[in-house]
Amino acid sequence: MRALIVEDDFISRKILKEFLDPVAECDIAIDGKEAVCALDDPKTVFNAFFQGGATAYLVKPLRKEKFFEELRKFGLIR
Repeated sequence: MRALIVEDDFISRKILKEFLDPVAECDIAIDGKEAVCALDDPKTVFNAFFQGGATAYLVKPLRKEKFFEELRKFGLIR
């Protein structure tokens, strides 16, 4: 599984990456513009999410319960 972490706060990025590293290959971006550039093309973002490439999407404010719920859906945690 791949995860794209887009977060402006360094500590939050680090915590999310450390948590996801055992189960996902993580890419990191500091903001939305950098995230789109990291994906090479704005169409890639659209295709990944709207045409089935992305299997989950979480937005801020990130609720701990929602985060764990998504991880459970994929069988990454119990």
